[in-house]
Amino acid sequence: MAILYGINSTEAANTKLPNGADLFTSVMRQSGFPAFWGRSLSGDNKITKEEGAYLKSKNCKVALIFDELTESQVSSKNGSGDAMRAIDAAQALDVPANQNIALFADIKNDWNVNHDWMVSYANTLLDNGYIPGFIGNTDASANYNFDIQCNKYVQSMQEIARDSTVYWATAPKLGEPGEWTPYCPSTLAPEHISMWRSGGNVTFGDYTATVNYSRDESVMDFMWDAAAVTPMGGTFCDRCHGGGCSHCKPGSGGGGNNPPAYPGSSTPPAITRCTRCGVPSCSGTCVIGPTPGD
Repeated sequence: MAILYGINSTEAANTKLPNGADLFTSVMRQSGFPAFWGRSLSGDNKITKEEGAYLKSKNCKVALIFDELTESQVSSKNGSGDAMRAIDAAQALDVPANQNIALFADIKNDWNVNHDWMVSYANTLLDNGYIPGFIGNTDASANYNFDIQCNKYVQSMQEIARDSTVYWATAPKLGEPGEWTPYCPSTLAPEHISMWRSGGNVTFGDYTATVNYSRDESVMDFMWDAAAVTPMGGTFCDRCHGGGCSHCKPGSGGGGNNPPAYPGSSTPPAITRCTRCGVPSCSGTCVIGPTPGD
């Protein structure tokens, strides 16, 4: 199956940039349509329900990252408390349990980690209906500790480590991969690595997004498909399929990016999207511009 392109960022995908577009649209124009977007579960720039609904409107899954961690915490022997904080953050967003959604612990590239912490983090997530995920430096020449400790995690967890844990490698940096060849701990094979931070950054002034890839379409099953936010009055716009997105504001009237809204309904209609820009095709014009040759 095809390798899929995605993004992770500190800033919200719907952040308005000085160029007048939001971060998602700016990334899309420069690098293409992302299949997924990695966002933090905690902190000042954590993802919100509104951002999740925005990404859903773009048919973009969300990789949920728990990065409210320190090296001291991940190098300890008990990750249960950290796992519960990740679970609480996910539940505050109404991320459903028992849907195979992964909560990724972000282990920084130069950190030491303890496999006991990984085991207890994973077991606590599994006991509460979530899948463990780990972002780590899989380049043993740069951080041998992660290789050793991840191998011990695999030896401790056996099938769970191979079949029910999602690994997000940060090495090597090759740009867009032609083949799936991320570095991996010696007890695992490249096919056990689901995600790969192989690309560089996409920068817009002070705003930066990082390019990532997923092994194939099946990895999307571990990501959050956020619920649409029902608008005031409980209706969805039949033109944009949302509760009044930035492209088609209900009742706005008049052309440009705000054409007159169509009558709403209590449930969202089937979504048909432009294959180039992701905007519902009923909006008329691809936001990227005409297809070359048109």
